[in-house]
Amino acid sequence: VLKILLIGSTAVGKSALLLKYCDNTIRNRQLKSRRDSADLNSDNNNINQLSTTIGIDLKIKLCNVDNKLFKIIMWDTAGQERYRTIIPSLYKHSNGILLIYDITNKKSFLDLKNLWINECINYNNNHNDTIYFIVGNKRDSVRNEESKRQVSYDDLKVFAN
Repeated sequence: VLKILLIGSTAVGKSALLLKYCDNTIRNRQLKSRRDSADLNSDNNNINQLSTTIGIDLKIKLCNVDNKLFKIIMWDTAGQERYRTIIPSLYKHSNGILLIYDITNKKSFLDLKNLWINECINYNNNHNDTIYFIVGNKRDSVRNEESKRQVSYDDLKVFAN
């Protein structure tokens, strides 16, 4: 069993990443089934507000690697301040932590550096054995407009080192 945590600020795409990996679904398609298309098209800015994770969510995926079956439990955490009191206990015994930021939102990247990485170190009782991944999300939103990118590869390299 592998315990993987998805950490990052609100609306960076943690839940969308989880759904894509575990269920091979895309979040916006799920929203259309919950709301009528007129609402969805009229107010795209509310998509993140409507689909925000409340507290925590988890998904389980079975993976076969070299004929060994692994059970991966992925914990999706809420990025909002009001849910931060329930997250520290999730860090315990984590095998991997995905530190996720939105490449079109510099603040979400700065939050990784100034908030989330410190939280990982403070609350994860085996942080030396945990594998950390830095994930720049929402690449699809800048595919044709590189000017929307607020976090450069150089920013990431400096942070990773």
